[in-house]
Parts: sequence; structure tokens; C-alpha cells
Amino acid sequence: CHMNAGQGEKKGADGVPGFHAVANRTAQSMEGIVEWLKSKPPMMPNHRLTQDEIDVLSEFIMSLRKQ
Repeated sequence: CHMNAGQGEKKGADGVPGFHAVANRTAQSMEGIVEWLKSKPPMMPNHRLTQDEIDVLSEFIMSLRKQ
């Protein structure tokens, strides 16, 4: 869902931001992404990520941030 080409910020309640959009939010931080991945947003399935998987995915998402 988050890797589809051309996805930007959410548009409407069912919109899904791409990882680039998530990484480039003004106040985004590694800690923010980690906490988000640990939560269970109602619109997402519980992927039951391990802490190592959360850390790697957070690093990947933040690597997409424009410098």
C-alpha cells in the first residue's frame, strides 16, 4: 500500500500516504515512526512486527527523507 507510485499525502479517510510522504512530513522522526509501527492503527492489519523488523523498516522509511 505504501509503495505505490505517485502516492502523496492522504486524501480522505481511506487515503494511504506513500513511504516517501511519511518520511518527509515536517516533524517526522525515527522515534515517531517506531511508535507508529508499534501501534495498531484501525485502518491497518496487525503485522506483528518484531522490534528488529520495526527498527529496520523505520530506518528504511527515514532513508527516503529528502536532505
